[in-house]
Amino acid sequence: MKTKNKPKSRFKLLLIAMLILGISPVFSSALPGQVSVVEAATNVKLNKTKATLIKGQAVQLKLTGTKGKVVWSSSNKKVASVSSTGKVTARAKGTATITAKAGNKKYNCKIQVETPRISKTALTLYKNGSYTLKMTDTKQKVVWKSSKISVVSVNSKGKITAKAVGTATVTATVSGKKYSCKVTVKQKNVVTGKVPVCVDKQTVYIRGDRIIQLPECFIYIKNLDKNAKVTDVKSTNPKIKAEKREELDAIQVSANGYDVKLLGETSTISFKVIQNNKTYSLSCKINVAKKPSPFAVFKIGNQNFEKEFVGSDLESASITGTHKVFIKMKSGYVLDYISVLYKKNGDYKSERVPNGSAINFEGCVDINANYHVTQTHAPANYVPASKWYGVVKSPLHDYCTLNIW
Repeated sequence: MKTKNKPKSRFKLLLIAMLILGISPVFSSALPGQVSVVEAATNVKLNKTKATLIKGQAVQLKLTGTKGKVVWSSSNKKVASVSSTGKVTARAKGTATITAKAGNKKYNCKIQVETPRISKTALTLYKNGSYTLKMTDTKQKVVWKSSKISVVSVNSKGKITAKAVGTATVTATVSGKKYSCKVTVKQKNVVTGKVPVCVDKQTVYIRGDRIIQLPECFIYIKNLDKNAKVTDVKSTNPKIKAEKREELDAIQVSANGYDVKLLGETSTISFKVIQNNKTYSLSCKINVAKKPSPFAVFKIGNQNFEKEFVGSDLESASITGTHKVFIKMKSGYVLDYISVLYKKNGDYKSERVPNGSAINFEGCVDINANYHVTQTHAPANYVPASKWYGVVKSPLHDYCTLNIW
């Protein structure tokens, strides 16, 4: 009968209608020839499953596809907290999991909190210099920018280049947050190597016939670098020897032999200085004269020995009894102390005595006047010794002796 085909026709019509309306049929364990139709569940989703925030920043999480109540929670509230509406706020560096619970199901979002820092907040460079700034404690993209590219440029990796004198601010932007470094650009002073020099002429003094005295026996070299090399030291006069003095910025001149007489002699002392990758040829003409007496007064009792020390540092006198010793130096000289050497019972003993005091000359061997030259009377270009080997304290110190017999 025709009525037996009606259920199948109805099924076909229902199936076509469901397909047109976008409804998927679900077949259940219904009786044969019957169809159970169930509406598909709505898709529930969290708008983010992970997010990176900077401390202080916030992000809004949303759970879509559900109309029921959503309960929000944080696995670590110290790192990231979450409000009842899903607003997440970054509190401290670290990680936390934000959970949205709807019904019996949970949906998670991993939150990474960073605390970025710029390696320098202020920097000084010389023109044409460069420096690379860095952002630490972040894995996010960094965008670099200069406030004045005519002064300072910066590339995508944070390398800044100083182009002109002035100031500019270099900014690093991370996830919308800015970190700044103030850059000052200066003009670097061009260091020119100093040129070594010495005087053209100098008088050197002797006592006796051959002993060239301190401090004029030194020809000082101005602007001599500690790494400079002094070579080819020569004297045009064979009677006069010239050599570089190791511990001084100076050339020392002396007699070229024990019995050589130098009074009235002249010579040109020449030498080379290798410095600043250059070679400088220097020279100084010297003449030899008698050493003036450093004393204005050298009195023992009523006798004044001042003139005895012109061109001499060792004189003799016959003195007995007790006498007052008084010494006054000429301008540019300073008396350091007076010492008296005694010989008693075969033993020698030295004593310092006050200037102007009375001295018993019994057993007296000699009197020494120790003095030094002031800086204003030092040789031209004088530089203190880095080291000094000698009987006296420095190149500016000396003494004169009066032997007593």
